[in-house]
This record gives sequence, C-alpha cells and structure tokens, in this order.
Amino acid sequence: MIFRYFLIIGLLTIGLNSFSQCTNLITDDCLKQFGEFVYDGNSSVSEMKEGDTAELFKTFFVGQTYRVVVCKSDNLPSVRIRVISSNGSVLFDNKDKNFEHVWDFAVKGTQKLIISIEVMKKDGDEKRELESGCVAILFGIDKDK
Repeated sequence: MIFRYFLIIGLLTIGLNSFSQCTNLITDDCLKQFGEFVYDGNSSVSEMKEGDTAELFKTFFVGQTYRVVVCKSDNLPSVRIRVISSNGSVLFDNKDKNFEHVWDFAVKGTQKLIISIEVMKKDGDEKRELESGCVAILFGIDKDK
C-alpha cells in the first residue's frame, strides 16, 4: 500500500515536472519571437518524440495578419510545419524554407486551416532510442491591423 502511494506521487511529480518544462518553453523561448505581433493567447503544447505528427484546426479571419511560432526542446531535431487548406492544398511547408519556425501570413477569406506539426527523425542509428521533448505552437496577430 505504501509502495503504491509513493509510486502515484512519483508519477504525478514526473508529469507535473514535464508540464512545467513545456510551459517554460513558451515563456522562455516562444514569446520572444513575436516582435511586433501580439500573442493572442492561443497555444498548443505537447510532449512529442521523433516521428510524431500532430494536427490542429484553427480559424483565421480576413483582414488580419498572423504569425505562427513553433518552439521545441533543444534535444529534438527539426520540426516540420505545414499549413493546409480545407481542400488539402498545402499553403506553407517550412521544409522548403530550411525548417523555419516562424511564419507570417494573411488569408484572402475567413477560413479554417489545418496546422500540421511533425518532429523529424535524426539521421543515424535506427536502433537508438528516439528523442522526446516539448513542442509548442503559438499564434499572434499584427497589432497594426
């Protein structure tokens, strides 16, 4: 019984520590990259490992200029960002831009877009353990619009 208690406390501590590290990624790294843009409070943070993919759906409104910022733990390889329209057209792929992690854009009409994030795999030994760490995506709006 005592062992279970300590096991549960230990697992909760590890989970909270992991969440705290991911939250620190936002405050320490991501927010600094907004420049003249204002962070709109929308973000998604997750622990991911090499080869993982995540998608998120977000509505973007005509008349606004947006900034998408993706941050990652230092131990992770490059993160691929793709912005995809509802009809499947790829509007942006940072693989074509040396895995740039910031993208500014405006839409011609209000629309829901798919933001796809993929943690690339490091080249090398296929038998090694895959790296894992925090990945965060944040959105901002140009304050002059």
